[in-house]
Amino acid sequence: MGTYKQLPSAVKAEIINAHKAGEGYKKLAKRFQLAASSVRNVIKKWQLTGMVDAQMRPGRPRKLSETTAGKVAGEANQKPCFDIKDLQEDLTDLVNTPTLQTISQPSTVMGNYKQLPSALKEEIIEGHKAGEGYKKLAKRFQVAASSVRNVIKKWQLTGMVVKFRPGRPRKLSDRTAGKIVRKANQNSRLTVKDFQEALRDPRTTGLKKKCVNLTKQIMDKIYITEDQDTLEKLSEKLSTLLEDLTSPPSDDNGLPFQPHCHIGRLKD
Repeated sequence: MGTYKQLPSAVKAEIINAHKAGEGYKKLAKRFQLAASSVRNVIKKWQLTGMVDAQMRPGRPRKLSETTAGKVAGEANQKPCFDIKDLQEDLTDLVNTPTLQTISQPSTVMGNYKQLPSALKEEIIEGHKAGEGYKKLAKRFQVAASSVRNVIKKWQLTGMVVKFRPGRPRKLSDRTAGKIVRKANQNSRLTVKDFQEALRDPRTTGLKKKCVNLTKQIMDKIYITEDQDTLEKLSEKLSTLLEDLTSPPSDDNGLPFQPHCHIGRLKD
């Protein structure tokens, strides 16, 4: 949406001087090519406050400017042991002195906490199984005791050390998006749930690539009569791959559809 454009201070001063001389709202609006409501607001604000410049609004600003955020981050990097109140005292030279809540905002904006490597988490779990305590493990791996405790608690609850967040991923990878597009082109009657079930089967990754490559080769040679033997061999390979691709899986994560393809020898 954006905020409204402020009138220059010189224009506001001229409006006030002309108002003192006895000119009305409409005449001033026509003279300065402004809306009559803008002229009225300037005069009303001058009558109430005696000033024409926009004053600072009360409370902390909604968002830090890039300059102020950079200064806060720079001070925090130079003096990591300082608290928020000390940072506020060091930033008193700014025009808009940031409040405590505003200074604490960059800590969440600059980035999230770094995740521990999975190998390190596994070593922490092995040390915990051997009977080592939180403090001993923290000293051994040079990690905060709270981080060690969180890793162990998560392993006790879930049996895993890898952090899986609930819900759908924020963004599909290019590889997954390509798989979905190719499946939609192969069978336009599939539902979204069918796509989801089909992408769970790891067997389709390599087989589908081979099927696509063989199909391209067949389409290149399908109108060339002297390549009939090559075409027939490629068709047999494609049929074999499709049988492997559509064979019933041993578990419940199989493909929900079974395409059939038969390519015979072209007639002379």
